[in-house]
Amino acid sequence: MGTLCDKCAAIFQGSSMIHDLDNPGSHHQNLKSLTEAAASGCKICEDLLRLTMKGGHETIIASRPWFYFYFALPGDNQHQVCICCCRDDSINLSSTEVSEYYHLTPGASIRVDRTIADRRGSLSLASSTKIAQDWLRACSAQHAQCTAPKQPGFYPTRLLELQDSSVRLVLTAQQTPRGPYAALSYCWGPPPYTFIRLTTSKIGPFQAGILDAQLPLAFQEAIKFTKSLGFRYLWVDCLCIIQEGPGSQEDWVHESTRMQDVYANCLICLALYRASSPNESVFLGPPPDFAAPLVVKTDGLFFDGTSSNHETLVVPRRYFRSGLLWQPLGRRAWALQERLLPPRVVNFSVGEISWTCKELLYASETFPGGLAHLSGPLVAVLGKPLILSTSKFDDVILTWFEIVTEYTWRRLTYPESDKLVAISAVADRIGQAMNDDHVEGHFMKTMTRSLYWSHCSSFTISGRWIPTLRTKLPETNERQRIFHRPPTWSWASARDVVFFDPIRFEQVQETTPRKHAEVLADATVFSRASEAGDMPSESPSTLRLAAFLIRGTLTYRAGTDEAHMARKDSSAQSFRLESAESTIDFARFVVLADDLDHVSWQGSEAVFCPLFWSNYDRFDQECDDRVRGLFIVKTDKTEDGEAVFERVGCGMIVFNPGSTWANLAEELKLKRSTVLLA
Repeated sequence: MGTLCDKCAAIFQGSSMIHDLDNPGSHHQNLKSLTEAAASGCKICEDLLRLTMKGGHETIIASRPWFYFYFALPGDNQHQVCICCCRDDSINLSSTEVSEYYHLTPGASIRVDRTIADRRGSLSLASSTKIAQDWLRACSAQHAQCTAPKQPGFYPTRLLELQDSSVRLVLTAQQTPRGPYAALSYCWGPPPYTFIRLTTSKIGPFQAGILDAQLPLAFQEAIKFTKSLGFRYLWVDCLCIIQEGPGSQEDWVHESTRMQDVYANCLICLALYRASSPNESVFLGPPPDFAAPLVVKTDGLFFDGTSSNHETLVVPRRYFRSGLLWQPLGRRAWALQERLLPPRVVNFSVGEISWTCKELLYASETFPGGLAHLSGPLVAVLGKPLILSTSKFDDVILTWFEIVTEYTWRRLTYPESDKLVAISAVADRIGQAMNDDHVEGHFMKTMTRSLYWSHCSSFTISGRWIPTLRTKLPETNERQRIFHRPPTWSWASARDVVFFDPIRFEQVQETTPRKHAEVLADATVFSRASEAGDMPSESPSTLRLAAFLIRGTLTYRAGTDEAHMARKDSSAQSFRLESAESTIDFARFVVLADDLDHVSWQGSEAVFCPLFWSNYDRFDQECDDRVRGLFIVKTDKTEDGEAVFERVGCGMIVFNPGSTWANLAEELKLKRSTVLLA
């Protein structure tokens, strides 16, 4: 049983569920009281104190009280409670300085191995191998949605054949492997790279064989684990794709287009989440800086029809986030598709391994049977199987939007050249599901709605608001000769986190006959032809957009002070219609700039291009009509004598109750015309 202080024990009782955000419950009165409870062994207070000290919040909240409140979750037998401390006298989420969320579920319904926490951060090869074998055996024999082990119909160009104390490079076109292969997902770490890699001159020596001892530590550990599962072959990109020497660029381009096949056809993928480079161990490391899941006695928290007394499982939100998703590999952009494409993934996290396949989500050594009901915003997209049926078209494209948001939160060493390449394998899979082609990060059938993407001006991480760059990618990059710079209308041109409005174009409520969304524009993409065979074009694609063009001027709202102008406050931006006679009192424009330094916000001529309208928001709640679209400005470039524009932001027209897009189109006498975007 988990050890709790009186304050924490009181939280996990049915009588405390009356406390919500409008009526929070009292926890410790100050940091000193919480610190004393942690010293006495309270696991929850230990967790909160660790979070406070790690973030350097102790001075700000030294005398501030702690409080808690419950969140409603779908389903009868799960709750979520937040324990937090605010930086001022207000009690609301926006002023929270330290917070942690705990998921609660009846303990009897979940298999729990409470001994895993005793490892204090280190993995056991023997026990981890055994449970991985159990998961693999059960998945292969019992999971209808998961493919059974068999001879793959596809093999990568090169594989490593695992021998007693060495590995040998196999060219699969010359020597067909016998049996399945595993793939590795890991962090390269920052350049320069000192670990051994495949070069043109080393192909011969690699084919002859290299000792395991010549490989970096994480690779040696992965090879031991792979062999213990009974696999003979392993794919590792730096050892199976030529990294340096004549022909290396061509080989990298060719192999990067095969990533979907490489990861989709492996029997299992080993994801080395904990190591920030191949030189670090994934078996050994410091103890976790978050609380282990614990089981506590509760009264009245859950009802099963016979008794209100339960053992309740308490899982900190950071169990998955800090232990897995925010480990080095979880922040790497390339690793997202390496997680989504394989049929099975074994994750090497802090102190234990975990497992994901189509039927068993978020299983770990602590929870061998999984914890699918605990999926949160960051966890859900990682465990969500890709939708391969087009019966619900909106579900497919909304899945893509979620993936792009998660992807743009992650890091790339070479964002200028790799932004689209590192997600292309997932895009290929989504394209197959929709029977559609993708260009510059967009799908043709949904181009108009996906053009409406926006930057995140701030991003929530562990309860803290983290500001983002809100800028475009730099103009130059080292590898621009290989991959072109994305056009401004592509989300890949942004440097920070990108969001889409998940408006459903399918009918939201079956009982409501009227439309909820409608496309107002058409888009055609002209991709540049490449002159280098398989090498991609270096020039960005051009988009021809047919839309109702509304001309005007980007400016600041009336009454905006100089301080807001100096810091280019996005809340102060405005769009004034071109015609002074056009006075529209039933609608207003909202501007969301891409790069606040890109244009002068005092008088730049711009065009608003409506893309679609809807009367439902992202939460499927009915609202007043809104038209979403792009703000574009003319460049000094032309194409076949036609002016070329570029995107500088997105925005919307918000209508007053009773007014619609049709009223505005009639008032401004709008007609559809075309414009080129680069």
